[in-house]
Amino acid sequence: MTPLPADLRNAIVCADVFDYLLRLPEDCVHTCITSPPYFRLRDYKVAGQIGLEETVDDYVAMMVEVFREVRRVLRDDGTLWLNLGDSFANDAKWRGSAGGKRAKALHGADATRDRARSGFARKQLLMIPHRVALALQADGWIVRSDIVWSKPSPMPESVKDRPSRAHEYVFLLSKRPDYYYDIDATRRTHSPATTQRYRRGYFAERDRGHVDGRADNSVRWMNDPEAKAEAIARGANITDVWTVNPTRFAEAHFATFPAKLIRPAILAGCPSQCCAVCGAPYRRLTERQFIPQADVSAERVAYRGKVAEGKWQGYPRGSIVIRTTGFEPTCTCRAGTTPGIVLDPFMGAATTAHEALRLQRDFAGCELNPVYVEMGLRRISGLLSQMRLF
Repeated sequence: MTPLPADLRNAIVCADVFDYLLRLPEDCVHTCITSPPYFRLRDYKVAGQIGLEETVDDYVAMMVEVFREVRRVLRDDGTLWLNLGDSFANDAKWRGSAGGKRAKALHGADATRDRARSGFARKQLLMIPHRVALALQADGWIVRSDIVWSKPSPMPESVKDRPSRAHEYVFLLSKRPDYYYDIDATRRTHSPATTQRYRRGYFAERDRGHVDGRADNSVRWMNDPEAKAEAIARGANITDVWTVNPTRFAEAHFATFPAKLIRPAILAGCPSQCCAVCGAPYRRLTERQFIPQADVSAERVAYRGKVAEGKWQGYPRGSIVIRTTGFEPTCTCRAGTTPGIVLDPFMGAATTAHEALRLQRDFAGCELNPVYVEMGLRRISGLLSQMRLF
């Protein structure tokens, strides 16, 4: 890993995205979390801005060029988390985000999209996110997930011939098939119903063998009380539907996305500790601890295998707690540690930078509009001051 220049670490640079990325060395960041300007949704009144391309194909080609440079500066084990909203051809009210990230632009007078430029019939959903994802895939990226950002409280729409839009996409892409991803950092607690099914061995009672007569591994696994207890303790992997309400930013920047939306991406995609020499991420260490159940009489007697000495199917009754005990290096440099680096080349109001610092990661990024640069710097100034104290 090539070190990121010190003057670009934890700094928001006012620059064109290509000029900025060309300043970065190869393999210098751990993950990229960003949301480029949507296609012809808003005029930011800044020369050289992305998003006002004449056609959909031009916009997609621009995205490919930008993220080709991002791939160059991303470590080989790095990931890209890309948020994109869609839009409609010849949409007079410039809908496309269904509220949230671009909500203020819905009725903006600065929108410039029209039927002649888009090349599509009126009312056509342009499918911009998936066009970009497919183009990036063709350019060498590996598309790992198309995460749905579900918005419980979207902006209302006055349409009468289709459902109101209430989602956007966050694509997870990687450079290589194997990459850094901390699954334990984003696990969620099982629902009470799932926990009860694990405890009772519900799945094990079903005939889930293969058609060729082989037993299903899940049946054997679910018959193991220790495996059940460990599954409950570890929690569930997050799904590819993230339900996050759009949020407002105090300074009314219409291009902010919710902090809650990008926290899982930072936690899973950027290590909190890396080798200070080679940048290799540290590996999470976990410990299993058995906690005996103090009073088995509170349990329902209907449980199978319950005996007087407080055992179930021959195993002591209790629960397993899994906790993180630390992190260990994955390299042999024997050097100190440094936080991982999150890149956002379309910084906007610095939500990515703010959350990276709050989660004890470093960041790097740029923003074309100087007004937004000042806004972002004000937003993160307190966190930067705290960081410098240690």
